[in-house]
Amino acid sequence: MSIDLDFDAAQQALADAVSQFCRDHWTEADARAPGPGFNADIWRSLAGLGVLAAGAPDEESGALEVCAIAEALGRAAFPGPLAASYLAQQILPPDEAARVASGETVVCVGAPPLIPWADHAQCFLECDEGQLYR
Repeated sequence: MSIDLDFDAAQQALADAVSQFCRDHWTEADARAPGPGFNADIWRSLAGLGVLAAGAPDEESGALEVCAIAEALGRAAFPGPLAASYLAQQILPPDEAARVASGETVVCVGAPPLIPWADHAQCFLECDEGQLYR
C-alpha cells in the first residue's frame, strides 16, 4: 500500500500563497534579528489567509494543507505558535477556536518553565504528565 503525499494543485497554491505572504511581510533580516520577532498584526494577517484554521474540525482542509503551510512558514523562518494554534482548535470550544483561527487569540502550549510564546498569548495550555490543562 502506498500513500500519495504530493500536494495537489490547491495545496500547492496554498503553499505558494503562504510563501508570497512571507516574502511580503517577513524578510531574512527579520528572521536573523534577535528576539522572537512576533508581530500580532502580521499574525492576524496570516490568519486572514486561512492558515490558522487549516485542519480544524469544521474545515475541509487536513494534514497535507497543514504540511504545505508549515513548509512555507518554516522555509521563511516565520515565527509564531502555529502548532499551538492547531492543537487549540482541536480542544477548545468552537467560539474560542474561531478566535484562534482568526488570529485574535494567541495560544501558547508548554510545561513550566518552558512555555513558548507566553508573553504574547491570551490562552495558555499547560502539559503535565500526559494531561493538558487550560
